[in-house]
Amino acid sequence: PITLGHDRRALNYFEEFAAPKTLEEINLALVENFQTWLKNTSDKLAATYNPKKDKRPMGLMSNEGINRMVRAVKCALRKGAEWELLPEMNLSRIKKFKTPKGRVDFFTPQELAQVLKCADEKAEEHDGYCPYKTATLLGARAGLRRGEMVFLEWGDIDFTKKTLTVQPKPGWAPKTNECRDIPLSADLLSYLQVLPHSDKCNRVLYDYYGDPLTLDGIVTKYLKFIKSTGLKGSLHKLRHTFASHLVQAGVDLYTVSKLLGHSSIKTTEIYAHLSPVTLASAVEKL
Repeated sequence: PITLGHDRRALNYFEEFAAPKTLEEINLALVENFQTWLKNTSDKLAATYNPKKDKRPMGLMSNEGINRMVRAVKCALRKGAEWELLPEMNLSRIKKFKTPKGRVDFFTPQELAQVLKCADEKAEEHDGYCPYKTATLLGARAGLRRGEMVFLEWGDIDFTKKTLTVQPKPGWAPKTNECRDIPLSADLLSYLQVLPHSDKCNRVLYDYYGDPLTLDGIVTKYLKFIKSTGLKGSLHKLRHTFASHLVQAGVDLYTVSKLLGHSSIKTTEIYAHLSPVTLASAVEKL
């Protein structure tokens, strides 16, 4: 639904810019001009926008947001060419705007221990159970995405093989639409073995009342929980923590990519700087 919303918004912007042109008049230059128009519009809005006083205006985007809009339009135009409604265009010639690439934000081992300690304290207040500990371990020890946590069922856990399987469910599928098996770490395995089952659902992750958590619900609730620990972070930071700790331990990027379920290893390369094997030490092996 989030992606669909982005795509609809992108096509609305494109229609606003390109109208009243027909499909036959759409060409590479028009798409490039659309990209420039988005940038100029955003820059003008940014010049008068006061984030402390004003509501963020429509059309104000970062370079990353503009790239997303243009990418959606390019996908639509490629589909139009497949349907023979448009001529083939070399849309790859349109370059993305550069975006700042900051370091990956993740919990250190000490911070993760602090999060788990706070979760245990919450559990003492609720008959020994805390959904935030479940979410923390599923994210930081198995690298699960939000949806993969929420839709994880007990049938996906194999205690004999010590593996967790991410697989499609009715009405939901993993981001890459592929199944993947993730070996259970010792602490996650021991936690799941004693975790009580809910009487209301077959989900591994459920709230204090035994009801299944929603995608948005777990994000919002976990954000508040992390704030109560005195740290900063989000649910997705746990996935970064899983990958970062693996790379820091010397696990190669290809293996990390498979564990995370990335469709391309390029996505996993954001963790490359954390590898203890530096360029110098790699060459010294010769």
